[in-house]
Parts: sequence; structure tokens; C-alpha cells
Amino acid sequence: MFYRTIDYLACPSDKNPLIADKITQCSEIKNPSCHSRCRLYCAFKGVQIPNGIAPEDCGKCHRLEIITATLKCPRCGTAFPVKDGIARLLPVEKDIKPELQTSMAVKKSEMKARDEFSAEYDLKFPPGRDLLETKSFLKRLSLSGYDAVLELGSGTGRLTMSMLPSCKEIICIDLSFESLKELSRKIHLQDGGTAHLIQADMNFIPLRKEYLFEKIACSGAIQHVPADSKIDAIKEIDRYLAGNGIFVVSAYNHSEMTVETREKEGYHSGRIYFYRYDQDEFKDFLSSVFRVCEIAGMINLPTHKVVGNLMKTGLTWVALALEYLIQRTKLSFRRGEMLIAVCRKKS
Repeated sequence: MFYRTIDYLACPSDKNPLIADKITQCSEIKNPSCHSRCRLYCAFKGVQIPNGIAPEDCGKCHRLEIITATLKCPRCGTAFPVKDGIARLLPVEKDIKPELQTSMAVKKSEMKARDEFSAEYDLKFPPGRDLLETKSFLKRLSLSGYDAVLELGSGTGRLTMSMLPSCKEIICIDLSFESLKELSRKIHLQDGGTAHLIQADMNFIPLRKEYLFEKIACSGAIQHVPADSKIDAIKEIDRYLAGNGIFVVSAYNHSEMTVETREKEGYHSGRIYFYRYDQDEFKDFLSSVFRVCEIAGMINLPTHKVVGNLMKTGLTWVALALEYLIQRTKLSFRRGEMLIAVCRKKS
């Protein structure tokens, strides 16, 4: 975690800005990737900006990575740990409304399951599937080197690693601490790109209200939010979407291809809740908060045989051209493994 990360952070319960209470372990970064300056709070000097922040201070700060620390909410007094460079900002149980307790139990089950298989998670997805999914997101996000992206449900970083080279920085939020550790390992191996890793719940996004994002991405996570908290989740996302921003989101598609072979609702391995949306359900769900500009079926081609073989023969562009062509037709709602939507604020 960078000192810069703390400038973004707020208490998940009351949204009050967090401060660095104690930094206990840092490491030096040989080739710093984070060069952006803090806007509101300098954790390196422990002062509000612009109280005496000199350019040389930023240079020192950018060369340090926080490994272990304690963050604190000055308003409620709650302390939050930073471990292995990841800020752990899950909501405190006493602050969760009684009507959301069942939902939180479902999320805890998912968190535990994802922590257990985080190291093997990426092996579930063939390269062809990753290609169609990540390229579909990148096409709609249209990232630039100036973009700060909020990614919800980052997991082990299948989408994150594709976005990193094309944007300024990514704020990665996920329930699973072990999944974020796996993502951290990938980022360090790549030796490039600025990502702020935060263990948190998308119903309680722990970011300062002053920070709004023009690009928000959520790949394959919204279908795991329990029914009694999913509307609150997208309302929370809407709070952080800038007026001219876009929110690109995907979810399981309950299509003609899956209706006979896969359950509409249930639990993966008995522990991870899921819900498959059909086209109209997904649009109605998102339209309750956002203006839905586009919705399409995604991952329409057989990823093992067709896409995999095209990639092996250097014809990746053919696979993408076919995928994008189908996405523009109603056939995508019948064939797509996932649904993908582009949303904007209603006002």
C-alpha cells in the first residue's frame, strides 16, 4: 500500500476520513509506479493538504510501500489494520443494520471460500474466456493514462492486470484478503502499474466522499451480492460515480443456453451465493439506480475450441471480431455466458 492510498480512505461505517495512526513496517520501492500527489491528506507527514507539502516530500513518499500499519477513524475511534500492504476495511459488525445480518453471513461464507482457493482460482478460466471478457470491458471503458479507476470485486486481478497498463491508477476492492494477496503478487512480478488494494464490502465502500470516479468496473461480482442488499450495493456505487462517468458491470446470464443445465439461483460449492439474471431482469435491476446505455451478452464463442484454437494460430483478432459482432445482435442474449452493461448517472 502507498502513502497515497490513505488519502482515498474513509471509515466504512461513517465515511469519515481515516488517518495513519501507526506505520510499523515499510519497504523501499526501487522503481516507483505511483507518482500522483495526494489531494486532501498527506499521511507521510500527517497533515491536511496544503499545509507545507513540498515536492521533495512527495518524492520520498513515492519510494515507500507500507507493509504493516494501523489506520484510525478519528470520529468513531475504530482501528483498521494494514497487513501485507493491503488495507483491511470491512465494516464493524456492530455498525451493520439488523436487516443486513443475514446478508453479511452469506458474504462471510463467500469470503472464507474465496480465501481458501485464491491460489487456484485463475486455473478455472481458459485463456480464451479471459480474452473475451477483459477485451469486452476495455472496449467499453476506453481507458486513458489519466484515468483513476474504481474496480469492485477485483479478486485475483484477471481484469485488473489488463487495465493497469492503460490507466493512471486503480482502486481495487474485494471481500477476499487472500485473493488480493494473489493480485499483489502479480503486480509486483509485473513491476509496473499503480493499484491500491483494499479488503472491503461493496455495500460499504471505504472511500472519501470527495473522490468521484469517471470509470467504475465490476466484473462478475454483482451476481454474488445477496438479494436483500443488492439494491443498496448499486446505490453505494452510484455515490462514487462522477456526473459524466460510466459504470461497466457484468453478471451471469440466464440464457436459453443455460436455462436447462444451470440453476438460476444457488450456492457454488454450497458456500458462494449466485444469481443468474436474464436480459430484462438485469436491465430492470440496474435501471432502478442508473441510466442503462447498453446491455449485451458476452462470451458468446466456445472458449476452449473456437477461441483457444484461433489464439494458437495467431488469429486472436478474428475471435474478437466475431465476439463483438455477436454482441451487437439479440443472439448474444441467447448465447452469452455473461451479460455486460454500460451505465451512467440518471441526473
